Amino acid sequence: MLSLTLDWVLWLQGYGNTFLDWFFGTVSFFGEELVYIALIGFVYWLVGKHAGAFLGMALAVSVVLNNTLKEMINYPRPFEIDDSVINKRPDTSTGSAMPSGHVQNSAGLYFAVAFWLRKPLVWTLASAVIVLMMISRMYLGVHFFEDVIVGATLGLATAFLLFLLTEKLKDNVDKMHGAFLLITLLFLPGLLLIEGNDYFIGYGILVGLLVSIIFERKYVNFTYDILLWKKGVRYGLGLALMGVALIGFGTLIRAFNVTSDLTWNLLSMVRYFMVAFVGFGLYPLLYKRFGF
Repeated sequence: MLSLTLDWVLWLQGYGNTFLDWFFGTVSFFGEELVYIALIGFVYWLVGKHAGAFLGMALAVSVVLNNTLKEMINYPRPFEIDDSVINKRPDTSTGSAMPSGHVQNSAGLYFAVAFWLRKPLVWTLASAVIVLMMISRMYLGVHFFEDVIVGATLGLATAFLLFLLTEKLKDNVDKMHGAFLLITLLFLPGLLLIEGNDYFIGYGILVGLLVSIIFERKYVNFTYDILLWKKGVRYGLGLALMGVALIGFGTLIRAFNVTSDLTWNLLSMVRYFMVAFVGFGLYPLLYKRFGF
């Protein structure tokens, strides 16, 4: 199986050129945190809290599940077993390969959008993005076919199960938050069992989102009844604030110059917890206070 799908990777890379490098690199970017922040922020700040919480949880659960499985399976990447495979995205190809994080997390989020909107066009667009993401990760030399197909399946399953859960409990927010808490606690032992940094990042996002939506309901309770230009201000400032938080907390934890992997993992978890809480907990308090 490995040799067969290695041939597929080599076949795709055989068509490599500058344009395809750029194109599939751009596709891969749609499976990374800046795009996720922009999409979830747009929905949560401007459209609906229930939908925003659903999308955020679908992504966060997908991230921690993906890294749990990566640790358990410990599957090699194409460039690790064949020197003729070119790793075209070394900055996004750390850790083991199975399942593909880019594909699984993108499928978890984009299919969650499709479940939420229930429009054939949205399903078509989400499916197209995921197929292109699968091809891109193979073309870039960082995943086998089995990595991406398992990632897509798990992302779809995560989105579907969380959709069923949130739809069933949408009229009882306390129970929904309780269900989110149980999911968060389910992954808590992973902090002791899993060594990968991405697991701690994902868990920080998961806890940060959970705390944010509970905090917002109890202390903020913002509305969407504002003028269109104020919505633009709300969105623009939100993206800027989360960008500053992402960079600022990253700079802060790097200033500690830690040498312990565990300490670095814990600091990374705190960083992403704070990014999520600043964006989805504290920021709504700010724009409610100042009327935008």
